[in-house]
Order: sequence, then C-alpha cells, then structure tokens
Amino acid sequence: MADGVRKYVVLLEKLQRREIDAAAFQKEFLTAFKNEKSYFDEPVFEALDKLFGVVDSFEPNMRLQMELKQERPEWHVDEVALRDAAAECKSQLDRANAAGH
Repeated sequence: MADGVRKYVVLLEKLQRREIDAAAFQKEFLTAFKNEKSYFDEPVFEALDKLFGVVDSFEPNMRLQMELKQERPEWHVDEVALRDAAAECKSQLDRANAAGH
C-alpha cells in the first residue's frame, strides 16, 4: 500500500477502534485530503472523495446537527452515518490494495 494511502487507512482504523472521536477524525481527514499532493488510482481516489463528501457534511455539535438536519436532512450526516461511510471507505481501500491499486 502506498504511503499516501496508508495515512488514510491508519486514520480510518483509529476511528474504527475509537482511538479518536468523530470530530478529531473530521479535522484530520479534511486537512489531509484538502492538502493531498499524491496521485491516487481511480478506485482509491473515488473511495476517499466519496468519504470527503460525508465527512464535510458532518457536524460534531449535536445541537447544531439537529437543527441542520431539520432544515436539510439530505445535506447533513450524524456520527453513525460518518462511521458507516468510514468503514465502507476502509473496505474499498482494502479491496483496491488487494487489486494492486
């Protein structure tokens, strides 16, 4: 697995093991992805890009999250949805790695 991808896998694993909370994951993931310099094969980029959309839609403040979901439920995700999307991304990255991407 390429080093550029490995940092995302490590971050996803930390979230899965609850070593970091969703807010810390959001901050680290968004910072890493927005500043990414590596080129990724299409399956890897698509998995990370899809997760970016979910992570960007997450609001860690529960009160604000509830207000936002009432206004536009399709635009905002809760922690459960964030964790589900992260788990799916991890699976996609694992499959891409197994396929040699």
